[in-house]
Amino acid sequence: MKVSRFNLFYKQQGGTAVFNTATGKWCTFSLMSAARLRAGTIDGLPERTLRQAAAIGAVVEDCFDEDRWYRLAYERRMTDRKTARYVCALTFSCNLRCPYCFERGPRAADGPMTREFAARLVAAVKQRCASDGTRRLCIMLFGGEPLLELDVGLFLLREFAEWCADSGVSFMATMSSNGVLFTKEKVRLLSPYLDSVQVTLDGPRHVHDRIRRTQSGRGTFDRILDSVRMLSKEGIGVHIRTQASLDNAFEIMELLEGLKKDGILGLPKVQASVAVLREFSKWATCEYRKNYFEPGSELEREVIRLSESVLPARRPAVQILPCVADENLFCVDPAGNLFKCITNITNLDRRVGYLDDSGAFKLTEHYRARASRNPLTFDDCRACPYLPLCGGGCPTSALNRWKTYGHSYCTNNKAILDSRIERLIDVSSAGG
Repeated sequence: MKVSRFNLFYKQQGGTAVFNTATGKWCTFSLMSAARLRAGTIDGLPERTLRQAAAIGAVVEDCFDEDRWYRLAYERRMTDRKTARYVCALTFSCNLRCPYCFERGPRAADGPMTREFAARLVAAVKQRCASDGTRRLCIMLFGGEPLLELDVGLFLLREFAEWCADSGVSFMATMSSNGVLFTKEKVRLLSPYLDSVQVTLDGPRHVHDRIRRTQSGRGTFDRILDSVRMLSKEGIGVHIRTQASLDNAFEIMELLEGLKKDGILGLPKVQASVAVLREFSKWATCEYRKNYFEPGSELEREVIRLSESVLPARRPAVQILPCVADENLFCVDPAGNLFKCITNITNLDRRVGYLDDSGAFKLTEHYRARASRNPLTFDDCRACPYLPLCGGGCPTSALNRWKTYGHSYCTNNKAILDSRIERLIDVSSAGG
């Protein structure tokens, strides 16, 4: 047996917790046993301790090549076609005027997805799924604001749901919405298909209503919470993205505490997460760009740590890849252009393919450049024990910062993962 290279160590009262990033499992060992594991040796470990370490992957067989395991797991996830995901941007139009929106560029004036194109898209997705042997199809309705094109959205959901039922394929549908336009009638129409909705809050009411307003300048905080209650009542899950900027950084805590106090986070199928505002597009208003977090800043790390401290502990996923976008996923705009990342969907320079006139998906060199990314070729990732949890970091951010996909993007990843793992271990040890 040998010590795994994917071990992380966290001090605990009377011992040290060892967390293995390749399995997502952990165990608390004596200080002496943990010190031996940290030193990379199993010499002197009691047999019982060795069995415990093997059970969580902290020690592996001598013949087990962990680099090869990761490389094969990475390649397998990159090429897996059993699950297919499509983000369908129905329109670039929106009823809000958020200052940081990445869709404010020239393409914001492009028309919505037509019923004719939606039918072509359905046919192309069906054909590709049948050819790939897909067993699970996930559709997200996106925008702009997708509720502005509800008829086309419902058409897509019905067509895909019926085909999946007939073909024995599992179907899941989600929506990213600003949450303002939901009504009981719209929720009733969507409820047979929709599993969950993501909405965004930019702080407590007095902060959010200053940032996220309608075209006429009205605040939207109360309207969004009404929609959350409405969706939850109908059994549709809601993910509340709480978005922190330099403008509202420490007021996110006030928001989360308020959502708990008002019972929003206690509603069935309602959860929240914390995100920080970073520069993904040049189209945000100039005056708001000063509110972006500097990647890797101490403030970014502290805001996430504090905010997550009031949310349920999160188990870091052994995701192998850096993002779900690197799986079998395409974002489709109303004109049939394909992108890998939602934040690129208005930037034709980042197009990875398109739906051609024959109804087939055609891929570009940009797709192949992203698909060839391999974190084991990055010096700072090759020997990093965090690699199975982060996959080399965000490819889009790497491209934005270094003009290439062939670079890691670490910044605060390690510190944020450490914070989550420590809290998870603490909560579990306390029986929480």
